[in-house]
Amino acid sequence: MTDDVEYIPFPLFLRRPDNMTEAERAQRRRQIADMAISTPLTGPGQIRQGDRLRLIYKGRSMEYVAERVRFPGTELEEVIVDTRANKYFIVSMALDGSSWAKQVSVLKDAGGAGVECG
Repeated sequence: MTDDVEYIPFPLFLRRPDNMTEAERAQRRRQIADMAISTPLTGPGQIRQGDRLRLIYKGRSMEYVAERVRFPGTELEEVIVDTRANKYFIVSMALDGSSWAKQVSVLKDAGGAGVECG
């Protein structure tokens, strides 16, 4: 046998938190958040209040929480992502590309609940 085995570092998301530096803990949180399952928006009725959403706005990836869904399951479905700023999108317009929100996806972790990013 030869000792030509390449060393592969143990992934941070599998290491115990008490053996990590603060920077490693922050990196671990990012890795766990990146493991979220992203389901592309395909039609009305898919987004519920409280769902985490990832979308493209002016070429940048943004994450929002659906604060409210108006007219769910209809062609007029609106998803409000920031009540104070009156920021919302209409699902049918997001799907046809005429909305400010592009490439909308619903984020879930492997267990089906929202991922803690913090």
